[in-house]
Amino acid sequence: MVGIELAHGRKLEEIVSSMKMVAEGIKTTNAVADLAKRHSVEMPISEEMLRMLQFGVSPRAAIQRLMDRSLKGE
Repeated sequence: MVGIELAHGRKLEEIVSSMKMVAEGIKTTNAVADLAKRHSVEMPISEEMLRMLQFGVSPRAAIQRLMDRSLKGE
């Protein structure tokens, strides 16, 4: 639900305040980003999710950044 609302252009704070359930993915995204940084693991999808959730990057911009990445043997 959070992702769909973000895609519609709503701000995270607005989405969360209108919800009656817990969006566990928000906290999980922060935890994943912290672990990846601590262990020097590249996690581009998680990094883009964090940018969307914490910095208001649009889903379209996040997808574009992912698609523009150099190819790697991941």
